[in-house]
Amino acid sequence: MKYPSLFKPLALTVTVSLFSGCAALNDSVEKAAGLTGMTDPAPETTSEAVDVAGGLANLRSVGFIESDFGSSAAMRSAATMLAALGSEWAQFNGWTAEILESNQRYRERIRERDEQRRKKWLIGNNASPGVLHRNDFSDAEERLVREKMAPVSCFTESGVRDYSDYADAEVIREVSFANMPRLAFQRWKRTELETGNRMTWDEYVDARIETEMGREPWKWEDSEQFLKTSHYRQRALRSWAENCSIGTPVEHVHYVLNTHFLDVRNSLYAAAIDRVGANSAYRMAQQAMETQVGTLNGIAQALWEASDTGQWQTPKQPLPAYVGRSPGVLVQHLGGMCSYFGASDSPEPNSATIDALAMALGAEQRSTDRGFHCLSWGSGNWEKIASMVSEESRLIRDYLRQYSPVKNGYLVPSWTYPGPQQRGEIHSVRARDHRRDSGYSNLPVHERETCTTYAAKNSNLMTWTYPACDTLEALNAAFDERESLMVAAGRRDAYICANSETSPSEPDLTACPSLYPRNSLASGHHKN
Repeated sequence: MKYPSLFKPLALTVTVSLFSGCAALNDSVEKAAGLTGMTDPAPETTSEAVDVAGGLANLRSVGFIESDFGSSAAMRSAATMLAALGSEWAQFNGWTAEILESNQRYRERIRERDEQRRKKWLIGNNASPGVLHRNDFSDAEERLVREKMAPVSCFTESGVRDYSDYADAEVIREVSFANMPRLAFQRWKRTELETGNRMTWDEYVDARIETEMGREPWKWEDSEQFLKTSHYRQRALRSWAENCSIGTPVEHVHYVLNTHFLDVRNSLYAAAIDRVGANSAYRMAQQAMETQVGTLNGIAQALWEASDTGQWQTPKQPLPAYVGRSPGVLVQHLGGMCSYFGASDSPEPNSATIDALAMALGAEQRSTDRGFHCLSWGSGNWEKIASMVSEESRLIRDYLRQYSPVKNGYLVPSWTYPGPQQRGEIHSVRARDHRRDSGYSNLPVHERETCTTYAAKNSNLMTWTYPACDTLEALNAAFDERESLMVAAGRRDAYICANSETSPSEPDLTACPSLYPRNSLASGHHKN
């Protein structure tokens, strides 16, 4: 159990990306997904009722009591939120299991594509000869081209190549001019002349990296750091996404689950903190959530950890399937009876670590955060929040039944999911030949692109019905209602106020309405 994780800064602005700093991968992944030949429309779905009674028993078993919530009705609302969270993560667990079960099929698809890509570069065809046909290499040179300069394979002898290993090799390939073998041989000879020594290919590569590092020597301490952080790295990661991965919509679904995770944890935490203290309240909330959710597979567990700690470790089991995560929640989507606004910036680089160690020894968290915004503590607001979470949970569970991460006859675009990429409508420009129809010249025509029209353009089904699109439209409407509710409750204004009032040393949150530092929360002021 990671007690300090509650106090890690909350990522309030999110870019959904494959890896940190690599936001441009999403389009590549979406194109990589393709259609998998499912010819039958998705079956009609019926939402199952969540286990509220089990949620109530769970709350009581970990130590919550009725007075924590203020009334039996409020406690039942908390149990409804907890039960909805458990149901959606259980559904998500089964949904992501399809990716693990399809792992071998994914590998076969990638291996076939990988071999064709490398063969095209080396041999080519009559219309576009490869490098071996365009150049007159000696036997030794051709062997080197095949072994050292060919496009990086998505596989190693032990299986699928890790994305980081692929990126390292691709950076080396670009730095050494290996994509243009004739130029690479010329640069190799030139480097030997400049140094006065004969070099192997690997020594030449090291020399090229040293040259690149010498352009900006203050940036990199060694070649390993250069491979991981140079501008070549982003292109290398994009290459991995395009060539070595199969797209899945996991990251977009995780945004909804992550939102509910924070809603439930912060609400339960705020309910008990004034009675049992910060550390015990956190343990109780976390234990109730973990018990309600149950055992998770490798993908779901990694995403649970990302919601819990903010740290992301890409699970290796599903490779080459693309599995991303949503690292945070937009401010306007922060729900729950209380919402944590995250830690303020600190001039001490290790302050988070120091706080974590202190808390592990039983000390309270230092007051360096933006605090919690809380709604008026009453059964009516508990009911509103529980109704909001349970309805959104019902819709995301419906979506998980309707749209497989593995096999679908149509594609759903990334911008139709709730989250930072969501857009109500996309205006695309299409050229239409009016001369044929009405005698007018060519004019650009603006058309409204929706999930349904996008799915119809990217479908192999004989139907105009796309259930997942209807569900996502309803889910976005529900998130719009969430935003309206939270704006009316003053959450957005409180966040703006918190940012203007906090300082790295001792933030003064008293000027912000309904905003409570952690010590104030522990005194129960949010319930008055």
